[in-house]
Amino acid sequence: MDQSALASAILWELRFIHWLLIALVLLAGLIVLFLFGAFRGLGRGITALEKQQEQTTFQQRMEDLLTRGSAKDALFAATEAIANRVKAKRAFSTVVEIAPGWNATVEPWLERVNEEIRNAAPKAVQ
Repeated sequence: MDQSALASAILWELRFIHWLLIALVLLAGLIVLFLFGAFRGLGRGITALEKQQEQTTFQQRMEDLLTRGSAKDALFAATEAIANRVKAKRAFSTVVEIAPGWNATVEPWLERVNEEIRNAAPKAVQ
């Protein structure tokens, strides 16, 4: 094998290795993105389950208080829960007033608090 052919073969192998490394880096990046998305989705799922459990626990607590005839305690707990949501709403609104650039980040949270306030209306106990 002459020197030109050997150099050509080495150059081809180096290019091949170069593209293999690029492919590996891209594959590793895709795996990282996939794992990030999976963990983020898992985190959201856990948060949703915790929220649902919190709501169920609160509802059971209210039903227990009302069943025992402790309407004043139930009213106090419900009023406190709504007051906390109103405080959160004020805090989010203040963030938007201070830093309008955060509006896109804060808006979903503000909508969530508003929805929780709307859903906080008294419901009949069965």
